[in-house]
Amino acid sequence: MIEVRGITKRYGSVVAVDELSFDVRPGGVTGFLGPTARESRPPCA
Repeated sequence: MIEVRGITKRYGSVVAVDELSFDVRPGGVTGFLGPTARESRPPCA
C-alpha cells in the first residue's frame, strides 16, 4: 500500500494543492483528473 499524507503544492504565492492525503491499495487503479476531466496529472508535478 502507498500512503501519502499532507502534500502541498504552491506556484509562487498561489496554493494549488493544500494538505492532500490519500492511500493507494494493492490491486486498485488510482488516477487524478483535472478540472476538465480530460487530463490527469500527479499532484506535485
